[in-house]
Amino acid sequence: MKKLIVSLLVFWSLQGRAALDLAGAVGMASNDASTDLINASIKSDSGFRAGVLAWIDLYQKLSLRTGFMYTQRYVSLGPTNQGNININYSYFDVPATLNFWFSDAAGVFAGPVLAFNQSKDVSCSNSTTCAARDVHSVIYPFQLGVDFIFASQFGGEVYYEFTSGDLSTSVSNMTSVGANLLIYFE
Repeated sequence: MKKLIVSLLVFWSLQGRAALDLAGAVGMASNDASTDLINASIKSDSGFRAGVLAWIDLYQKLSLRTGFMYTQRYVSLGPTNQGNININYSYFDVPATLNFWFSDAAGVFAGPVLAFNQSKDVSCSNSTTCAARDVHSVIYPFQLGVDFIFASQFGGEVYYEFTSGDLSTSVSNMTSVGANLLIYFE
């Protein structure tokens, strides 16, 4: 992966154009999901996001939006035999979305994200021995969102994310709505 990113950066730098914009990102997302547990329901929960995003120019107003983000995808289940269950999954995300800038200060993005599981913490209110079962080590969410710049070094993004299929036993089809503050590096 590093070789691919370095190769792309070298290629675009040889083109003699400003091909890369970098920004630090920090934000929050509200997560929801579905469950197949009988008589249990999912309660949405918020998660934190932080990392670095990059926009690599591809053609005119089209760019590749990528980077490395630490993402918390938290939800709660209940009631179950083990009481209420707090599911705290953390991921290392690598977005591979296309970004179309329709002005100098705003654009839309859409595409897949590779999300690598880093933590699968679970806690139960009536048990000390609950654990996550069959947590997928990689999931593939799809993001759709809007980027905007509101000052020379500050911007933001608002996005919707959908993960089709199972994240683990009893947790599937996660959706997230979130916002990130962007601080651009010059």
